[in-house]
Amino acid sequence: MDKYLISSELPIYDEEISNIMEELLIKSHDSGRYVIGFRNESGRIYRKIFLDGLSCIIRLKACLLKHGYHDELDGTHFEQDGYSAVYFK
Repeated sequence: MDKYLISSELPIYDEEISNIMEELLIKSHDSGRYVIGFRNESGRIYRKIFLDGLSCIIRLKACLLKHGYHDELDGTHFEQDGYSAVYFK
């Protein structure tokens, strides 16, 4: 399940993120091991998703990169603040 942390500050690209996840058949699970965050235009993490497998993370990352997103944790080997990846556009 997606968790919106700041539902009043959804970026204009939030629907695009939802469409990408739907296209890739990726579903967020409350018990997912990996936490992926998304920043809005003001730089705040407004949404997080919980994923179960590395294959989901790899497919999501590849598609997000094609659509112009960046992972601010790319190149790090550890999670930061509980997030495995944090994307922004």
